[in-house]
Amino acid sequence: IHGVQYTFKGRGMLYFFVGTLQLSNWQFLDIVVGAWMMLTGAIAMAVGVSTSGKLRELRASFLSKSALRKEWQKADLNKNGSLDLKELTVFVQQSNVNMTQNEIAAAFLVMDQNFDEKITFEEFYSWWLGGGGGASTAAAARNFVV
Repeated sequence: IHGVQYTFKGRGMLYFFVGTLQLSNWQFLDIVVGAWMMLTGAIAMAVGVSTSGKLRELRASFLSKSALRKEWQKADLNKNGSLDLKELTVFVQQSNVNMTQNEIAAAFLVMDQNFDEKITFEEFYSWWLGGGGGASTAAAARNFVV
């Protein structure tokens, strides 16, 4: 779970860092752009921390893989075996977890491991088990026995 929080805050940290570099140029436009980047980074980090907490809440709402798959299938409105951003929003709402659209979009970006703008159950379950995806968690998901 800690890896997920760093993933969500990572982009914000990058923006903040780039903003500090921009500020160091001491030109008016550089200061304005640097301050804007730092503000953007701070907001992205705040959304990341909030998203991480709500995703922990989402994880706690299901106790078994079969219950998770059942809710997943209900949220898959077009029955194509994957969830797009709109369907992930439905899934989160069905799970009674209060997340903003920005938080759901941030979570979607982390879960979509192959960047095809949809999340398969395997991608989602890999994230569910390991907190961030990757080959080791994908292997763990395939070996999970209900």
